[in-house]
Amino acid sequence: MIRGNRVRENGRAGIAAVGLASGNTIDGNDARGNALLNIAPSLLFDLFDAPPLDNTWQNNQGSFNFASGSSLTIAQAQSQVKSVLSEAFTAGGCLAQERY
Repeated sequence: MIRGNRVRENGRAGIAAVGLASGNTIDGNDARGNALLNIAPSLLFDLFDAPPLDNTWQNNQGSFNFASGSSLTIAQAQSQVKSVLSEAFTAGGCLAQERY
């Protein structure tokens, strides 16, 4: 349970669930103003869940890479991962290779 925190001005997401962080409840947090460095995997998101984790997100403030309530199907999770990777590797993205 992650509840009632104020997380601000971090280089990456203020609150992120990645790796084996599954089955958690993240509730009532204020995570606005994070992701200042636009670094993968969280990029410009304040709240980040790396699918296909099964976490419950509710009543949080900040930009997020998932739908409110965060109950994703495998197809939705795969779509989000593709979108995040596409943004990261395209021109101007944090993982793009610049040609000189």
